Amino acid sequence: TVNPAPPGNQPPVVTTGAAQTITLPAGATLAGTVTDDGLPTGATVTSQWTQQSGPGTTTFANAASPQTTATFSVAGTYVLRLTASDTAASAFAEVTITVNPAPPSNQPPVVTTGAAQTIT
Repeated sequence: TVNPAPPGNQPPVVTTGAAQTITLPAGATLAGTVTDDGLPTGATVTSQWTQQSGPGTTTFANAASPQTTATFSVAGTYVLRLTASDTAASAFAEVTITVNPAPPSNQPPVVTTGAAQTIT
């Protein structure tokens, strides 16, 4: 009886969720997932969020967790990457976050009284 060879190590499967649009000062909730085949035996799977592009900086609440939050320094379009590794193979997925500027802050009303008048 000849059995097939066991499958070799496959890279982790990484997802990042759907693209999002947020408005400052709100942050984005990142719902990434990482699954692995368990090979190589005894290896620990790690993950890391990084910013690939964008006009400002991104701050991750926990960059090593697939599910975390991110805040942005300025409005614009950002591409974030979630990379996972099982020590022998790695994979990544990306998500686009569109960050709208904060709405204007409250301003005092504008008051006018009209032209000066002379009355009798």
